[in-house]
Amino acid sequence: DLTRLEELHRVLARPSADPAIEPELYDDFYRQSLYHSMLRLLSLRFEFLRKHYSELPEDSREMVDPLIACEEALIARFSLLSSLRIQATRTRYHGHLGLENLLHSGNDFVFIDFEGDPATHLSERSIKRTPLRDLASLLHSFGCAVHTGILRETAGAQHTALSDPQLRTLGTYWYSETIGSLLRAYWKSASSDTFLPPTRQQQQALLDIHLIEKALLDIRPYFYSRRDLLPVPFRVILYLVNPESLQKLSAR
Repeated sequence: DLTRLEELHRVLARPSADPAIEPELYDDFYRQSLYHSMLRLLSLRFEFLRKHYSELPEDSREMVDPLIACEEALIARFSLLSSLRIQATRTRYHGHLGLENLLHSGNDFVFIDFEGDPATHLSERSIKRTPLRDLASLLHSFGCAVHTGILRETAGAQHTALSDPQLRTLGTYWYSETIGSLLRAYWKSASSDTFLPPTRQQQQALLDIHLIEKALLDIRPYFYSRRDLLPVPFRVILYLVNPESLQKLSAR
């Protein structure tokens, strides 16, 4: 479960005399700044996809049209930052959390590599944000894991007699059930934590926003270095804003 991650976030959210560590409020200025940065990220990534559409692998290309059709729905998700007046606390957090940065000691889990995302500037990594960004990053890592497993099967590993559409449908189900279980554990453990928004509606809205952000951020680097993983951010976004189209794609 994710109780260890919640414990990490709780420690990082403690008051401190060091201004570099002291938590900060999620005020109106920050909410507006985050909202506009999300809009800019969305615009840049969709422009990137239109420009490089013909270079995309076929399994990624078939998802681009339904993805771009979700633009208004994505903007509506981002606008929840303002319309819900999301209240939270900005703290230090892991900053680059994925399954590759989790070690199992035999009866517990250990987090490693706290330097943040090396692809971003140090000044960007030093900005305090919601710890839910770590949660979004870890859940995205599970999406990459199930997609990689499906790729291995379809490449000839032959551990199953399931067809490609059946594997994708099963993978979507596994992802949904897995993250549902993990989230229930995290929300339960963090129920009294002040670094989270006060209501489940705000908590889920903020997590979804950062799941979308993580997916959008990954599109460009995956295009240049891991095109086999490109369907993952596409599927994450469609899973959140247009699950019907994702089901249709999985059934093909």
